[in-house]
Amino acid sequence: MRDVIGDVHERVARTTVVSRQPPTDTAAWPGGERGAGSAIPGASGQQPRGAVMSTDSASERPHGAFIVLVGPDGVGKTTVAQALIDLYVGPAAYFHFLPPTTGPLADGPNPISCPPPPKANPDGSPVLGWLRLTRNAARCWVGYLRSVRPAVKRQWLVVGDRWMYGYLVQREALRFYGPDILARMVVRLLPRPDLIVNLSAPSSIIRTRKQELTIREIEEELVAWSSLLLPNMLTLDATRSPEDVAEEILAILARS
Repeated sequence: MRDVIGDVHERVARTTVVSRQPPTDTAAWPGGERGAGSAIPGASGQQPRGAVMSTDSASERPHGAFIVLVGPDGVGKTTVAQALIDLYVGPAAYFHFLPPTTGPLADGPNPISCPPPPKANPDGSPVLGWLRLTRNAARCWVGYLRSVRPAVKRQWLVVGDRWMYGYLVQREALRFYGPDILARMVVRLLPRPDLIVNLSAPSSIIRTRKQELTIREIEEELVAWSSLLLPNMLTLDATRSPEDVAEEILAILARS
């Protein structure tokens, strides 16, 4: 098991990050003014923060994107999400698990309101699990169409934590009891993010942050997340600072 985890970390790709100054053309920003935001459904206005941006090389304007961060609890998804929002020069928003079907997207993660999924009874009702899966898939589509897609079209960066991919790895925590093929079919029918980033770190480091988890549980999740064959997914080393990881993600978006 540890050899597999080591192989995953060795395959992490390094990229060069290019920092640029914010655009001076006010037309580049939703609402016509830098940081003014725009009254779009499902997204709250906020000012751009930081000095790294994802740009279109022709127009030097920030372009929107939908990113999903995945990985075990304690690997650093929340801190990387906040670093992405801080460094992105342009409006940015965040959601945990499911995008809101009413009200605006959040302007950043709130660790108090985003606890890790609790452990569940492994012997729950499969039928209730199917109903929860179907309900959440419908909520995903409604939240995406109402909140995420309009924001991305207006050049917002939208960062999602887990999305529905938890059904592929953390099934019991989401009270889904199979079959696995059903979860995979439903996930394939969901909107596809522009980039899925699997954050990975040694189990010993994660254990210091999540002491309620055993080393074996952490290693099993690391392997499970890294083994997912999802379009637009890559694995990054989360032992670096959140800012370094966020800069690498933004550099990847800038080249896409």
